[in-house]
Amino acid sequence: MFVDGGLLVMASAALKETPLLIVNLIMVMTVAYVLGKGIEVLARTALIFLAVVLIIGGFSLLVILFAGIVDLQRLLPVMGEGTGPILKSVVEKNIHFPFAELIVATVLMPALNQKKTGIKAGYLAILFCGVMLAQTSAITISVLGTNITERSVFPLLTMVGKANISEFIERTEILVVMVLIIGVFFKISLYYYAALMCTSELFKIPYKKLIYPYAVIILGNSMVLSRSYSEHLMKGSKYLYTVLPVFTIVIPAVLVILVMIRILVRRMKSKSKSRSEPNSNSSPAS
Repeated sequence: MFVDGGLLVMASAALKETPLLIVNLIMVMTVAYVLGKGIEVLARTALIFLAVVLIIGGFSLLVILFAGIVDLQRLLPVMGEGTGPILKSVVEKNIHFPFAELIVATVLMPALNQKKTGIKAGYLAILFCGVMLAQTSAITISVLGTNITERSVFPLLTMVGKANISEFIERTEILVVMVLIIGVFFKISLYYYAALMCTSELFKIPYKKLIYPYAVIILGNSMVLSRSYSEHLMKGSKYLYTVLPVFTIVIPAVLVILVMIRILVRRMKSKSKSRSEPNSNSSPAS
C-alpha cells in the first residue's frame, strides 16, 4: 500500500529539507489516531475541512482572476480533434483514477444509518467532484496552456504560484499545499479504513486492534516502494492498468452478477412456492 502520491508532491514542493520518513510518519500516525476514534469522527472532520477547502478554493480563484493571468483563448479549440481522444482518455485513465477508486465507498455503506440517503449523497458527491475537476482543469489550461499543463508534475501548484496581486498577495501556492494535505489525509484514511474493515470481517478481529500494526506496514511500504514522486509514477502506472482494474472493475462486476443471479433464483423459488400452496390447499381432505 502506498502513502498517496500527493504526499510525495507535498514533500518535494513544500518540505524539501524534511526527510520523507518524517512526513510519512506524521501523516500515517495522524490518520491512525483519527480512525481509532471511529468512522463518525472521521466523517465529522471531513465536513469541517470541506468548508476549509471551499474557502481556500474560492479565495484562490479570486486571486487568479484579479491577477489577470487567465486567457480563455488557450481553451480553444474545444474538442478540436473530436470526441475520440476524450473517450480514449476516459477509458485508459479516468475509469481507473479517480472514479474507480469509489469502490472503497462500498465498505462505508454498512456504517450508514440511512443507506438510501447515503446513496443519494454519494451520487451528488460524484457530480460535485466531477464539476470541480472540470472547472479546475479549465482554469489551469487557461492560465498555463496545454503544453505546460501536460508537462507539469503538479500543474495546479504551478498555476497558483503564478498568481500575485501588486506584489501584495503572492506565494499563494501554500494554499494549494494546504488543500493537498487535507485531500491526502482523507484519501489515506478511506483506504486505511477499508483495509481494516476487510481484514476485520475476514479474520473476525476488532478493527481497532489492527490500526497500529497496519500503520507500521503502510509506513514501511511507503518508504520501500517509492522514495520520490517520479518513482511513484513509474511503479504506480504499471499497477494502474494491470492490477487496479481487477479490483475496481472485474471483481465488483462479478459480485454484481452473482447477486443478481441470487435474487433471480430466490424470486423463482418464491413463485414456485406460491403456486404450490394453492394446489395443496385445494386438494380434497382425506
